[in-house]
Amino acid sequence: MSDTTPSPPSPSLPSDPDKLRQRERAFPVQDRDWLKLRQKVANLKEPVPYIASVGWTCIGITAGSLLGLLAWIPVNSALPIKARMHYTFMTPLLVITAVAGTVIVTFTFVVGHQIKQIHVTTVENVLADMDAIYEPYSHTES
Repeated sequence: MSDTTPSPPSPSLPSDPDKLRQRERAFPVQDRDWLKLRQKVANLKEPVPYIASVGWTCIGITAGSLLGLLAWIPVNSALPIKARMHYTFMTPLLVITAVAGTVIVTFTFVVGHQIKQIHVTTVENVLADMDAIYEPYSHTES
């Protein structure tokens, strides 16, 4: 199997194919720099967890609306008819807020978990690719 991949034209490349092959065999990055780059990739921080913050905020909103609903039901039944008609929107508003908050919490935690798995997989893939690139050169002397 011959190596027939064309290389991009460059005025500084030697015209002799043997010299070109010899130049391609040499790893173009020093070991120290390669290890420093690999360590930086390995230490990549997880993205700022804004989606988890939204989830925890919605947990608070959902809990608050449920507690408000528990307090509102006895108060609503004790109101006079005219006041009860004026505040008819409160019970559905509290129920809708609790349901919407529950849906948002579920969505944010599921998506947040998937994002974390994608991030970890991506970093692992990058490190594996870096190791695969470096492996042929790891046994040569600098």
